Amino acid sequence: MTNQSKASRLPRQVTVDTVEENLSQGDAKHHEMLSLLEKARKRYFSTGKIDAMVRPEIAASWQRCKDAGLTPAKGRHRFVDGTPLEKKLRQNAYLVRIATPVIDRVQRQLTSGSCLCATYLTDNEGVVLYFSANELLDESVREMKLRVGSVWSEETVGTNAISLALMYNKQFYTYASEHYLNSHVIFNCVTAPVHSNDGETVGAITVTFYKEFYNDSLMALIATAADLIEKQFLNLRNTAIIDYTLNDASDGVLILDGKMRVLQVNSHFRQLINEPSLPAASMDVSSLFKAWTRVASGITKAFMFVWARRS
Repeated sequence: MTNQSKASRLPRQVTVDTVEENLSQGDAKHHEMLSLLEKARKRYFSTGKIDAMVRPEIAASWQRCKDAGLTPAKGRHRFVDGTPLEKKLRQNAYLVRIATPVIDRVQRQLTSGSCLCATYLTDNEGVVLYFSANELLDESVREMKLRVGSVWSEETVGTNAISLALMYNKQFYTYASEHYLNSHVIFNCVTAPVHSNDGETVGAITVTFYKEFYNDSLMALIATAADLIEKQFLNLRNTAIIDYTLNDASDGVLILDGKMRVLQVNSHFRQLINEPSLPAASMDVSSLFKAWTRVASGITKAFMFVWARRS
């Protein structure tokens, strides 16, 4: 199974049984909350006072936007295009390759549940690297200036789930009237950051959908998608490193597992031991080096590299 086919699989209990079947037009409690948030937002822009129901992260973001001179009527939309965009896409090639099938699967699942939404990937600066949107959402997407290369930072588009998720390094759900720009208040958004194996935030996955649609399981869905991207991202990077080592090393390289079985071997190693037909995998290394039998029993690591340097 390829990395891409693995990455496109999302746990059925999250995507189908939970989200697709239960996604609805929201309930009375949800609509009441949206109404109260709308009033709180209007009150803030008219009086500068923040209601107690407004979350601290949202209140702080509103204030930063106001202090920066951003107005709710118009953002400072910025785009990365041309050569700079090509550079960003190259720098994030592994991330885009892994995230694309996951995003497409999330989008298909939500769309099949009658949700008008857009699912997209950004880098760790909020630049959109890939997105998939429902056709009926196209006009709204254009109004939001959502496309590959658009910058979703607080400085450009005000309060939004992407900038807050990246800022606080955690999953973030932004309800319609929590957004700063008027053009965004018809949408709810949920974002989950994506991390590398060393914990660095490399990007984020986001779903944007009309505020009438609501489901608690969306948080679990996006968290699951982000986790899957992280795992596949790490696998792909490790595979690339191994391939590079095997193909470009000037020395002989033999890779073993914890049971001293050959995982991979490069052509230089075959030449050094004068075994041009040596299998690439599954051979017990003790059949090559009888003297290694005692050493093999003491090795417990998942795999090891053996370098055979030319004299």
